[in-house]
Amino acid sequence: MVARGEWDPKEDRLLVRALLTGGAAEEHEVDWGAAVPGRSEAQALKRWRLMLKALAPECRGSFGAAVQEAAHRIWGAARMAAAAEAAGQQDKGTAE
Repeated sequence: MVARGEWDPKEDRLLVRALLTGGAAEEHEVDWGAAVPGRSEAQALKRWRLMLKALAPECRGSFGAAVQEAAHRIWGAARMAAAAEAAGQQDKGTAE
């Protein structure tokens, strides 16, 4: 079932987390339909594009920069650094 109506902050976090961890280098490479459980591909892509409008123009030049800025706005610099470090530790653990 696809949710309707307003997006809540948890869904925004799920969307940005999916973009951070999904490995896509460009918007067209994202599996938008799998990004947020209960939301359709069209809903997730539309929400991302609305989030982009809230970012400074210089952050919209590249997909990666936009995702990083959106994550920074959601979690802040300290939590971003901790999340990046934790992701690096997980990658090391699975690579061995």
